[in-house]
Amino acid sequence: MQKKITKFQKSIVQKRLNSLILIAILVVIDQALKFAVTRVPPILEMSHLCNAGIAFGFKLMPQFILLLNILILSWLIYCLVKKSRTNSSFLFIFALILLTAGAVSNTADRINFGCVIDYIDLKIWPVFNLADTYISISFILLIFHLLKENKKAKKQ
Repeated sequence: MQKKITKFQKSIVQKRLNSLILIAILVVIDQALKFAVTRVPPILEMSHLCNAGIAFGFKLMPQFILLLNILILSWLIYCLVKKSRTNSSFLFIFALILLTAGAVSNTADRINFGCVIDYIDLKIWPVFNLADTYISISFILLIFHLLKENKKAKKQ
């Protein structure tokens, strides 16, 4: 006897698939830029920095950083799977997608190079990469989401 798949179940699968595709696209874009920075002569003024630390070059043991990255990635994937089953807002899901893409890309750097490849140099800010931008934007979106949810809760 075959079990019939409902529209709701199909939409959950589609949300998960769309999330994974978007994460993959964002990671590929960041990794392609890192490849270009490390192997192609510069067209624009970009820096090539191997950041073995965390945010702003803060130093920790490399094994601890990698373990922390893997734990955070596991939690993010759990959240994406769990939230795709609910009627979570697009803003929240997109923030998780950006955060996951940034974490995956920077973790891939740590595994492949032993450091994160940073290349965007604004001269007034520490050198960073596109994955860092994904992570920063995700935090802004999460703050907006929390403010929106808090406002909804106060109305009820």
